Amino acid sequence: MAEARLTASSATKRRHVLQQHAHQAIGTDAELTAQAADQVGLWAAEDFILQRQRAQFTGLYFFLVPS
Repeated sequence: MAEARLTASSATKRRHVLQQHAHQAIGTDAELTAQAADQVGLWAAEDFILQRQRAQFTGLYFFLVPS
């Protein structure tokens, strides 16, 4: 549970940093900045889901495969 919170926090921090970079790169065009932020949000969400799936698979693997 703590790992999931840490992963979510990490994804949120990465998203925030990427949003800042997108804003700096795009400049003052608010529409493009919003589109870039939305895309970064989708990437962060996808990354978080993939990390959760890997963690679940790893746990299942060690549970099912005898040592």
